[in-house]
Amino acid sequence: EGIDVVGWYLPSLSTPRRDVRRALSGIRFRSASGEQFDAFALDVEATTVRSIAKRTRLATSIVASVRRGAPAHYPLVAITIDPAGARYWPGYPFRQLAPNIDVFLPMAYFTARTSGVHNVREYTRRNVELIRELVGDSAFPVHPIGGDTHDAPLREVRAFLTQSALSDSLGASLWEYGRMTPAQWRALSVS
Repeated sequence: EGIDVVGWYLPSLSTPRRDVRRALSGIRFRSASGEQFDAFALDVEATTVRSIAKRTRLATSIVASVRRGAPAHYPLVAITIDPAGARYWPGYPFRQLAPNIDVFLPMAYFTARTSGVHNVREYTRRNVELIRELVGDSAFPVHPIGGDTHDAPLREVRAFLTQSALSDSLGASLWEYGRMTPAQWRALSVS
């Protein structure tokens, strides 16, 4: 259909070899007609490993191993916590992950963190800004993922999309596309 498709995997972090093997299997997947994923996303958010220091070491190691095993120049992205709101992984390893990641996709679910046009814009701006500060690169590619569309008023969806563009994000997307309204689809298509 002419669309790019991104594969996705949520590493548990508690079984590194299995996590690497599964991610690389996804990257190497070929359909019966020879199609493959155009990029691959590692959803680096699991808290199975309770020690934050150990979780950070494992996440960094797993992502580096997947990068080494992926084809050269293959787009690898990380779905991450939102640094402006999440509290369950202090010191999230943005800087350590960055050398092996092409784009960060923070779960900037504004519907769970704030409300109102001004607050949504500020929350979105702050997430993009914080990631770039933590990585140490003011132009590092970031693609925020907005809140649950079922709970997202159209004016806040527009505020999220507008601020993502103003922050020079690589793009923006919304979670739970299956529940999007036609008006939300239109807002996303013109952003």
